[in-house]
Amino acid sequence: SGETVTLILPGFGSPDDSAINALLLDLFVGMTPSRVSWSTSATSITLTAGNSVASGTAVVIIVSSANGLSLPPGGVERNDAGVTLQTNAALSPAEPSPVASIEPVG
Repeated sequence: SGETVTLILPGFGSPDDSAINALLLDLFVGMTPSRVSWSTSATSITLTAGNSVASGTAVVIIVSSANGLSLPPGGVERNDAGVTLQTNAALSPAEPSPVASIEPVG
């Protein structure tokens, strides 16, 4: 299908653009990505869907620090509006919008 979900993470860092090790990425509630990648210039993780995910399905994404990503210097605040999500899903594409729930880190 080639549909993607992109999580934009301002201030996060990584030594280089690379594939994220899918074994070190926990996804819950039925999303199985066929590819996961990090873009240093866009500070984003893109997940290419390996299966269909119904509109409105909650997905929890946890990225292990073993993937080499680093937090912004000031950490991440609860429900940080700068962290956004977008998708090119054929049935419901969405421009970047704030993530519904973010736990504080750092």
